Amino acid sequence: YLIWVLSGSFWLFVAARLLGGLFGGNISVATAAVADVTDRQQRSKAMGLVGAAFGLGLVTGPGIGAATAQLNLLEAHPGLAAWGVNPFSVPALFALGLSIVNLGWIAAKFKESLPATRRDSTKPERIKHPLQAARALSSPLVRRVNLIGFTFALAFCAMEFSLTFLGADRFGFTAKQNGIMLAYLGVCSIITQGMIVRRMLKTQSETSVLSKGLISASIGFLIVGFAPTVTILAIGLGVLAVGAGLVNPATSGLISLYSQDHEQGRVLGIFRSLGSLARAVTPVAAGVVFWMLGSGAVFAAGAVLALGAWQFARSLPAPEK
Repeated sequence: YLIWVLSGSFWLFVAARLLGGLFGGNISVATAAVADVTDRQQRSKAMGLVGAAFGLGLVTGPGIGAATAQLNLLEAHPGLAAWGVNPFSVPALFALGLSIVNLGWIAAKFKESLPATRRDSTKPERIKHPLQAARALSSPLVRRVNLIGFTFALAFCAMEFSLTFLGADRFGFTAKQNGIMLAYLGVCSIITQGMIVRRMLKTQSETSVLSKGLISASIGFLIVGFAPTVTILAIGLGVLAVGAGLVNPATSGLISLYSQDHEQGRVLGIFRSLGSLARAVTPVAAGVVFWMLGSGAVFAAGAVLALGAWQFARSLPAPEK
């Protein structure tokens, strides 16, 4: 973020984002810590809270970014341009401030979550490529959940990338209206992960919640992809967000519950890296399909991917608690 503040050129900004991506494993560490400090009965519920917190950031962050972007330091101090200050330095400064606060809180309050008695003294082989690392996992159940999560991530990322194009192309949405639509999607996801999934897990297994989420998401993809009105679009987005809100904590919980105590960080890190891989490759593919075949094709493909993930999920055994 500091480099972003001083990004006087596009390529320096790209370098700042690449550096941020290289150190973007925070969510993996957070979910591993949650796995360390919760029992098996509460594991997936806690994963839902992590997802809800992450979703809350995704909903509020763009609004904060838009507000702080209205403050251009160069208007009052044009000489700062020589230092690389740019019209978007204030959002970067705000993000830098949040990161410093977060770092200070971690240094003061966050302690090692895995007791020494539960650590593995051996050092597993480090495999950098996420697909190779996923294939190298010893548990076939963990490998299957990774496949399910990666397949669904491809579908969901295609939706995220294409949704604003759909809004503008089909309904003439402005940037503000697209922002409201994305915020609505995020709020539905927060409510699902923070409240609904916790109640469902009291009486249902993670595998059952996962299957319901994938079916709901499949229906949502189709409704959104072929929605003739804004009202139908909103209904489809709600159904889709609920489905995704069930899938995410269920997959994280299953990965954790199918794995040994000493390998939580590694397996959850692999799981998250596969999600990042999906976000890296999907925008180009989704963009090509959207502009060549239309929005319906993108969302129909998303529904097919979600149904494919559901097929893989049907035979998963309920984890032992």
